[in-house]
Amino acid sequence: MFNTKLAYFLQIGALLVFIVITIISRFGDKIPKSDYSFVLMENPEISGWVAWWKEDEGMDLINRHNSQISSISPFCFIVNDSLEVENKCKKLLNKDVVLQYKDAGIKVIPTLGSDIRYEQWTPLLTNDTGIKQLAEYLSTQIADIGADGIDLDIEGIEESDRDRFTRMVEIFNDVFSSRGQHLSVTIHAQDGKNFYKITKGQDIRAIGRLADEVRIMAYDQHGTFSGPGPITSLNWLKDTVNYNLSLIPRDKLVIGLPSYGYIWEQTGYSKGYLYSEFMDYLNKSTEKYYVDRDSSSKELVYKTSLYEGWLSDAFSVIAKINTVRFLGVNRFVIWNLSGIDERLFDHNWTFPDNG
Repeated sequence: MFNTKLAYFLQIGALLVFIVITIISRFGDKIPKSDYSFVLMENPEISGWVAWWKEDEGMDLINRHNSQISSISPFCFIVNDSLEVENKCKKLLNKDVVLQYKDAGIKVIPTLGSDIRYEQWTPLLTNDTGIKQLAEYLSTQIADIGADGIDLDIEGIEESDRDRFTRMVEIFNDVFSSRGQHLSVTIHAQDGKNFYKITKGQDIRAIGRLADEVRIMAYDQHGTFSGPGPITSLNWLKDTVNYNLSLIPRDKLVIGLPSYGYIWEQTGYSKGYLYSEFMDYLNKSTEKYYVDRDSSSKELVYKTSLYEGWLSDAFSVIAKINTVRFLGVNRFVIWNLSGIDERLFDHNWTFPDNG
């Protein structure tokens, strides 16, 4: 009786093995290969922008958590209405400060942003000589302070200037690569489904080919331009990452995440607040609020009769990071380190939760 049962189970086992082998041989190439355990075994690489108007707070945070920060991008170089570059920072681009960060293992990649409207970029974008002069000027500034490179954060480029902006990135790449300096380009989030006006001036594939790294601003789904809602929902985040992975080499992709919130008042006024500012707003408010955590974004939602607020706190940022890590991307940059929910740096990344 025992031998009969054993033979029966062996036959069933052999049949199952045959079925599995047949399925793999016929359809194995169609089974998605998404085993990114090698990524999950490593802690995420976390970098951050530091706004010039909050540089003291940013510097204090960096000093408290320097062992957990991969790179910083002081948001200091600003193009003004005259198409001239100003350094808005008082301390962050001081050579001694930069060298202090580098000694701590933190790369310093200052950001070039602007205060001008998108149409004001056209005169510069049509002037290759002017772009090269700008690139050479910034490269020299970077070398003088001992920084590692530049982050181009030029937003809202007109669709008609799309090729010209690519040309700008190409010229910057020529200048910075020839001097052994790093070129990062920050671009708007695109998910391949909805193409908004502000995204149409950036050729993702071309930028991904030219830059050393491409930072995707995976925010804002909702903001001062809309009614209340998630800043970055997890499904939209997944779509955004997957779409950009189809255009940008994985090792160049960096995902920008929000550590801030928005408050929409019943008066129609709305404003963005860093985490610390958001907490100050709540503490000063006399209104009793009700708070819940949104399941689609893991963001906190505060509601009263006078306002509604959505906040990307540390728990939400961690959920976003782990969502992206399960897609095989492990590099992140936070807007912004000045006023961030510092509980992010207390998290144990050993056992990721994919949200």
